[in-house]
Amino acid sequence: MTIEAPGTEDIARAENDPALHPYLAAIGEEAVVRALGELIERCIEPRVHEIVGHKLRVAAGRFNEREEIPDLQHEILLQLITRLSGLRGEPGGAPIRNLRSYVAVTAYRACYDYLRRKYPRRYSLKQRVRYLLAHRPEFDCRESEAEQWICGLATWRAEAARDVMGEGRVQRILADASSLKGSAGRSLERLLLDLFTEFQQPIELDALVGIVAEALGVHDASAEESATPEAAERQADPRESIADDLAQRARLGELWKEIARMAPKHRAALLLNLRDDRGGSAIDLFLYSGVVSFSEIAAAMEMTDEELAAIWNRLPLEDAAIAVRLGIGRQQVINLRSTARRRLARALRPTA
Repeated sequence: MTIEAPGTEDIARAENDPALHPYLAAIGEEAVVRALGELIERCIEPRVHEIVGHKLRVAAGRFNEREEIPDLQHEILLQLITRLSGLRGEPGGAPIRNLRSYVAVTAYRACYDYLRRKYPRRYSLKQRVRYLLAHRPEFDCRESEAEQWICGLATWRAEAARDVMGEGRVQRILADASSLKGSAGRSLERLLLDLFTEFQQPIELDALVGIVAEALGVHDASAEESATPEAAERQADPRESIADDLAQRARLGELWKEIARMAPKHRAALLLNLRDDRGGSAIDLFLYSGVVSFSEIAAAMEMTDEELAAIWNRLPLEDAAIAVRLGIGRQQVINLRSTARRRLARALRPTA
């Protein structure tokens, strides 16, 4: 009996998640459509609905996103179907080795982009909260098995039995907004400590940001309010210092071109630690301005989209964490970043 060597398509199929094999092996239009439908119904759609429904309810703080949830879910499904179609069309392309993780990354990223656009002030507040949670020893922020960021006091980390705050309690706290008043005079760090002390249980990051926003009176205009001329004059565009300023956009473009000319380790040492004026990740500046895409940022650091998405909420990284990712010493990371900064300074220095 002769055993034939596997062809290119067989090898490519084997590199993908086994859940994709029936779809990739289907022959004929009818079989392909049927296999794709089963894949969506069984593996993709339930995960997308779960993530989007939960993320939008919790992140928005109130149940005011119901009408837009189906649209966002549909948009994500279209992205995934396009990717799956490309998987069949280009057998030698990048495989999807873990379908569940790929679907989750795609859904979370879409939710992130949606919420950032719709709630710019909330997004800015989230950056500040995330920075404090990552840089104050009394706080803790970790990723759960359900791929959610859970935060609380550092002393709670060892207490596995301490339950994460449920969505019902979060909504009750938000409904009783009067209990959150009087927080404006406190520092953000003090407010977080007071809230954790009152809660006595960990809470999802987005839910915490919603409560903090209510306490500090940080609100974004609703769609109806934003539609009025008066609101348009009052509401500052979240990208006012970036996209609306063409000179700034051009400068960011020049900056990225210079970064792209660097060696990969120089780019990674710089970008993974790049901070804005609030201490959050400044990579968002490039995304907001439209200078580069998420995929281009990932590629610049020799990472996949999935790898970058997995650490996105932890950016900017500390030097020790960057050193581990790059397989070099901490001082080497510092030296690489210093060299990169000097190069940018020289390249972008105004000419006489």
